[in-house]
Amino acid sequence: MKLAQAGAEPQQSASKVFRSFDGRTRFDSGTTSVISDPSKQQTIILDHLKKEASIIPMMPAPPGPPPIPGGPPPVAPPQAPRLVNIQELGKSIIEGHEVEGKRYTFQPPDAPKLPAVPQPPAIPGVQLPQPPQSPLTTSEVWTSTKLKLPVLTKTTGSFGEQTCRCRYAESAEPPPATFQIPPDYKQALMTGAPPVKT
Repeated sequence: MKLAQAGAEPQQSASKVFRSFDGRTRFDSGTTSVISDPSKQQTIILDHLKKEASIIPMMPAPPGPPPIPGGPPPVAPPQAPRLVNIQELGKSIIEGHEVEGKRYTFQPPDAPKLPAVPQPPAIPGVQLPQPPQSPLTTSEVWTSTKLKLPVLTKTTGSFGEQTCRCRYAESAEPPPATFQIPPDYKQALMTGAPPVKT
């Protein structure tokens, strides 16, 4: 990650991802692992320093409250970036994988609109400055033609530039213990989460 701020040092981090044939995943980064199990509708967060496991149930987001008659209109959800353009970049070889590249260009969502302010009267021949538009964000994604997974992703925007390189090791099904709480870890239950049998 190269931040746009002047003098900011580039930051680098490494992580590992395991995926089972039945859809369970494990993401290891630093001293934390996150295990997602869609069949049990739960996520387990392992803190390897504290040797502690937190269990979070996967629950759909609750629907918003119904509008109040005569009250203010409901608040609109945040807007997603708008896709402006997709450019085909052809095929290449990265990390020994044949890849296909695409460049996506996004327009970040507009800033929330503030209440209208009185406008000054128009003066013939004088044009008032317009508020600047958000800069575009581009994301270049190179995907393995065999694995159908990204090998290299570069995203550039007003924040700076983020590069993600993935190396894949083809192997058999990960051991079952990869997706379980280690026996010597304490279990820290989150509110409303049922205990997990290991």
